[in-house]
Amino acid sequence: MTSSLGDSLRDRRLNWPSTAIFKTISNNIDGEGLAQSVKQSIKLGLEQKNHICCSCTGDCSTNEKCECLKMAQLMEKTLGGEKIVRGQPIHNPPSDEKTIYWEKPRFVCGPRCSCRKDCSLNPIQSIDKNQPEKFEILRTDQKGFCLYAKFDAVAGTPIASFNGEMVGPREIKKDMNVYQYSLQVIANDDPFRKILSKCKSMDHEYKDQLKKAYRSSVYINPLKMGNFARMTNHSCDPNMEVLRVFQGGVSPADLRVVFIATKAIKAGDELTFNYGDDYVGQYLGTCLCDKCKEERGSRKRKIEDTTRVLRSQAKRQCN
Repeated sequence: MTSSLGDSLRDRRLNWPSTAIFKTISNNIDGEGLAQSVKQSIKLGLEQKNHICCSCTGDCSTNEKCECLKMAQLMEKTLGGEKIVRGQPIHNPPSDEKTIYWEKPRFVCGPRCSCRKDCSLNPIQSIDKNQPEKFEILRTDQKGFCLYAKFDAVAGTPIASFNGEMVGPREIKKDMNVYQYSLQVIANDDPFRKILSKCKSMDHEYKDQLKKAYRSSVYINPLKMGNFARMTNHSCDPNMEVLRVFQGGVSPADLRVVFIATKAIKAGDELTFNYGDDYVGQYLGTCLCDKCKEERGSRKRKIEDTTRVLRSQAKRQCN
């Protein structure tokens, strides 16, 4: 972590804002306030019979019997989100910008799978590797902590995951800071429930708990336990979007929030995503993203130009 403040006293960890101090975790963990069905489905999802993992020895995309490929294809066919393939950019139509997160989750191979490390259906494992070499956190005076890329990426590339505690809605309402930092990962009557009705071979008890779990609300709270992705700032013209990705199973514990590049990213670029209009209006007041600063600058120049014209006209009239 570096700083551009130029103030050694403010840069001391002792003087950091409390929201900047957290414990780093590599996966989401169970938190407080979860519905009983969510807890039970997570517990049942740990049983081997409820894993969705393959025994492929090669590339899963060439094995029609691969359980992971079958689930990825089922999600693609039922929910419309094109399956994620290693080395191929993820392209989401612009019209899907506000619905892609909820309505089109994806499925990929997980750590329990026996397929090759370069399996084409295991495209997000790279986001968990070499993170210190790929990202930099910079503390600034106006925007606070910002996340920057130290690598180039084309549009559609998985960039990072958003980790934290899985908590229920009551926990979100207890603390305004928790509310501001958290992302909802499961919503009432989640579209993923459409998949469950088509999983004929799934254990009945597990399926029943999953149906109930995906009617509840679950948030990822990174405030006390999370990862570097929590430093990602808002932008009205972001270079990333969020995608829900199931990895190695379909319980809430297998659901990850993944940032995907929406445009080409160059080393040195700040990484951003759109928090939503409600957040901007409620918490930011004046948005400091490049797009808004440019628009404010343009408006200011127009006002200055208009003022000069009016003054010139008034001066001529006086003469």
